Amino acid sequence: FFDSLELDKTFVFENDDRSDPVLIRTEVTEIQWKPGKDLTRKTVTRKQKNKRTKQIRKLTETIKVESFFNFFHAYDPPDEEELNKMKEEEVAELETVMESEYEAAMAFKERIIPHAVAWFTGEDKDSGDEDMSDDDEDDLDEEETDEDEDGKRR
Repeated sequence: FFDSLELDKTFVFENDDRSDPVLIRTEVTEIQWKPGKDLTRKTVTRKQKNKRTKQIRKLTETIKVESFFNFFHAYDPPDEEELNKMKEEEVAELETVMESEYEAAMAFKERIIPHAVAWFTGEDKDSGDEDMSDDDEDDLDEEETDEDEDGKRR
């Protein structure tokens, strides 16, 4: 689907000692999609009829679609001048997108990457069980080996 062997996304923060670090931009590996294989875009063809001449023409357009690979899109926050021109809703949306991207990156780093090989090979089928304590697992074992009224194991 693409030529890159690695996909990277780096979050660049500005840190002054008076406040929390501020995300100033992201840097990403640009995905070099093979022709016709871009999973972030879809080509749609639709027919349009001329009301006067009744002729039909085909319109082809490329639209953006939901994809995991949209994560590897660079976000450069606007400078002060552009920020002042933006509507309040646009600023809030940009902040939300950048925050969610950072949270997704942290989830990749903490939960997926350390177990990537096990997930790929199927060894880590029950990914939700990693948060269970040993006591919880013992309770499950006891429930699974309960006997019924006749003393038979279920």
